[in-house]
Amino acid sequence: MNKKPILLVTDASGVYIPQRFIEEYASEWNLDNVAKESIEALKNVDDEFYWEAWIDVEQNATHEDGYVLIQDGDLWAVHVDDVEAFGNR
Repeated sequence: MNKKPILLVTDASGVYIPQRFIEEYASEWNLDNVAKESIEALKNVDDEFYWEAWIDVEQNATHEDGYVLIQDGDLWAVHVDDVEAFGNR
């Protein structure tokens, strides 16, 4: 990964953004600080804890190259050094 923000999933996926992240990208991210129950909940959009589980992932997932997740409509991987600037865009 380079240091630019990386678009992972567009907002066209709607409520399926969390599920798509788990299916398509989770293996590339460190989810050690995410509850296993949260990861399981995100496999089913109808799970009663789906959105709480997504918050757990958003707040705790990290990438070895220094990226974190930011959902601003679309889901982005943003380098920790650029989070503030990304929010001000």
